[in-house]
Amino acid sequence: MRSVMGRLLMAAATVGTLLVPAPVGAGNGGDGAGGVSAPGCRARYLVPPSPLNQTDGMALDGRGGLYVTMALYNRIVRVDLQDPRNITVIADETDAEPLQVPDDIALGPDGNLYVTELLGRKVTRLSLDGKQRKVVGTNLGDGGTGTNGIAFNGEGRLFATDLSFSDPSHPGGLWEVDPEGIRPPVPVIRPLPTPEGFGFGPDGLAYVPQMFAGRIDVIDVDDRTVRKLVDGFGYLVALKVDRTGNLLTMETDTGKVWRVDRQTGARTFVAVGPRGLDNLVEDRDGTIYVSNFAQGNIWKVDQARGVMEPLIPDRSLSFPFSLSEAPDGSVVVGDFTAVARVTGDRVTRLNRLLVDGLQLLTPGAVQVGDDLYYSDFLPPDGRIFRIDLATGRRHLVAGGFGFPWTVREGPGGNVLVSDQALGAVFAVDPNNGLRSPLVQGLRSPSGLAFDRQRGVVYVSDTGGGQVLAVASSGAPTAVATGLHQPEGVAVDRDGTLLVVEGDAGRLVRVDPRLGTRSVVATGLPTRTLGVGLPLMNYSSDVLVRRDGTILVSGDADGSLVELSC
Repeated sequence: MRSVMGRLLMAAATVGTLLVPAPVGAGNGGDGAGGVSAPGCRARYLVPPSPLNQTDGMALDGRGGLYVTMALYNRIVRVDLQDPRNITVIADETDAEPLQVPDDIALGPDGNLYVTELLGRKVTRLSLDGKQRKVVGTNLGDGGTGTNGIAFNGEGRLFATDLSFSDPSHPGGLWEVDPEGIRPPVPVIRPLPTPEGFGFGPDGLAYVPQMFAGRIDVIDVDDRTVRKLVDGFGYLVALKVDRTGNLLTMETDTGKVWRVDRQTGARTFVAVGPRGLDNLVEDRDGTIYVSNFAQGNIWKVDQARGVMEPLIPDRSLSFPFSLSEAPDGSVVVGDFTAVARVTGDRVTRLNRLLVDGLQLLTPGAVQVGDDLYYSDFLPPDGRIFRIDLATGRRHLVAGGFGFPWTVREGPGGNVLVSDQALGAVFAVDPNNGLRSPLVQGLRSPSGLAFDRQRGVVYVSDTGGGQVLAVASSGAPTAVATGLHQPEGVAVDRDGTLLVVEGDAGRLVRVDPRLGTRSVVATGLPTRTLGVGLPLMNYSSDVLVRRDGTILVSGDADGSLVELSC
């Protein structure tokens, strides 16, 4: 969601410029899946790259072009609505001065794009091709907030909101910004609780949804007054004024779009879609398009049936950080903002951030019997939860972690948790939540694997460039050193290890007894760039399935690459 957790508390991972999935090749040293080279293996996409991942702000140009921000990719694209797979990159991480988490976007009366940069706390003007740009407003907020919604009024005046999602000591507000960047931004109304994407009515008033308050406020930007229009909504994350002068708004926690009478506040149901909605626009012909931050893609609203359909048919993941195989052979994915399950080539999501119990960052997940365990980071507490799949009930297993990452089934019925912030791996008793350190003093541990046959736990210490073996007794020992950002680790059927070297886009095989290593695959989409959180390493994972096939998660493009060797 454009709003949600300040775009993950200003966390971002950025990828390369290829948006539409590359053709799937046969592997065997050739192109493979999206350029993967795996001699002796067949490479294919089990889940292809997502062309529109974690979409948020949107603006229409009136010529069939939809401009979309992808905040966690530092990217803006133009989607041709007549041919949605025709996607043009306007701005991304490869620019000389990348945008700092571009959030909402508006088309100005001068024909330029105006973008809020959540992390940069500023507003930037871009030409439609992205080649010309100028910062027109800086320091929107008090340092504890991020710049969020943006809109022009009927007089061509530009306004933007800022807000904080977790700290009430940093209230949000509404600002006026000079489109030419000559005058500094001026606060119009402060404080406001959590002002989201907003719009101006034909009466010149600003209609501003307050996300957590579930209400729409009416603001007179000249008199600087605020009054409530209507409340009783869920998490409102965007509002636009429709062709009739009334309001379109939506709840991210329910996936519902509503039309609201601008004068009376009466609401009418429009449609429902996947939860995690972020923003919406209405085309001149009345077609409504909705973005979805948690699930990705742009969704076209069928108002007659009250449903939504994806603009580009795809099955996508966001940032697939961890992989594990469930008893039924499906793949459980810790997918950044959700727990996902891949069955065959079908992707389903089990829960989503700020939707199911204020879930935030969910990098790890594993199914043990009928219980699903996942890690979750909601500042200031990192937690481990268990979902009873038979009943759907969720239980807190343990809290107080720094940044819990990968979750695995471990020895003795315990759950293993790598904690990137605390530099440790813990064994957690799922019955009482008691935890004991398995290994400490690491630099950003991420990947975990338990060799049940040999009773050994393997830990990838990403910051230390090594993989450690932890037996039931004795001190941890390094089985591989000098690796390039080792991330996911898995045990093959012969007891050798497969390790993802994230920065190198490489999968290597390591013999833990001899220390020898060989390259299995290169060109993997495992290298993420851009802004990240302190003490956190975005990481790809590797899984050896029971049938011997290998899966590697591409956190750079939301794909799963399957290797049959």
